[in-house]
Amino acid sequence: MKCAILSISMSRQEITSSAETPIYWVSQRVPYVEDLLTFSPKGITKNDYQQLIARAQKHVPSFLFTQTTRRIDRSGLIVNLADVAKTPSEASVYLTIIMTKSLRRVHALDKDTRTQVFNLLAENKPTPDALCFLDQEMNTITESLKKYRGIQYAKLRQSIVGKIQNPDIKYISNFNGPATYDLELTDDVNTKQLTYIQEQYSIDPLPQVINQQIKSITPDFLLRENTDSYSIDTIPGFAREIGKVGNPAVRELALLIRSWEKINQYDTIMQQKLDPLADHIRDRA
Repeated sequence: MKCAILSISMSRQEITSSAETPIYWVSQRVPYVEDLLTFSPKGITKNDYQQLIARAQKHVPSFLFTQTTRRIDRSGLIVNLADVAKTPSEASVYLTIIMTKSLRRVHALDKDTRTQVFNLLAENKPTPDALCFLDQEMNTITESLKKYRGIQYAKLRQSIVGKIQNPDIKYISNFNGPATYDLELTDDVNTKQLTYIQEQYSIDPLPQVINQQIKSITPDFLLRENTDSYSIDTIPGFAREIGKVGNPAVRELALLIRSWEKINQYDTIMQQKLDPLADHIRDRA
C-alpha cells in the first residue's frame, strides 16, 4: 500500500492511506522539558528518568484519548458534555460555569504564581509551579465534568479508545555528562544528565460520525480551525489553551523538580535556624 506523506509541522507528519483516512504521527521533543531542566541545577540522572517515565506511562491512555479529541476541540473537554448538550450554545453554558470557577482559582493565587500560569498558557513559558497548578486544575475540571457524563459519553469514549491502534508513547532520551570510573556505577547512571526527551505516538482518525457529533456541540471559539485570538484571562482564551497541559512526561518532570525545590527550601530554612544555634553553642564552649 502506498502512502502519501504530507508535512504539517516541523515535527509532525500526516500519513494518508489510499482510503484517504488520515493518521497523525507525532515525533517531537516533549514540550517544556528543556525549560524545566533549567530549574534543576543538579540535573536529571538516568535513574530519575527511568522512574519518571515509569510513572508517566500510567497516564498515557488518557493523554492519547484527549489528544485525539483535541483534533476537533482545542480543550479536549467537550466530549464530556455529549449527554447534556445538543448545541454549541448549550455546551458553552456548562463550560462557562466550570471555567469561571477555574479562573477564580487562578486569580486567587499569589501574584507571582498567577503570572507564571498566564505566561505558560499565553506564551509557552513554563515553570514547575505553573505546570503543577494547571495539571491539578485540569484534574479538578475533569472531576467537575464527570457528573455530566452518561451513555453518549461512554459510547464516544469506547469508540475513540477502540480506534487507538497504538495506545502507547515511545520515549527517546538524550544524556550528556562526564564519564565515571566508579566501579559501583554502571552506564553512567548517576553522572550523565538528561538534556531532552523525544516522544513518538500516533493519533488515529475518528469515524466521521463521531467527528461530526463532537463538532456539532463544540463552541466556535474552541474549534481547531478557529484562528481568532482571545485574551488568556477570559473564558474563551483560558479554555482554548488549558488543553495544552497534561503531557504525562512533563507532569512527572515538573512534580519531581518541584519536590526537590521544596526539599531545598526546607533545608535552607532549617540551616538558617541551626546556624544561630551553632554560633550560640560555640560562644558558650
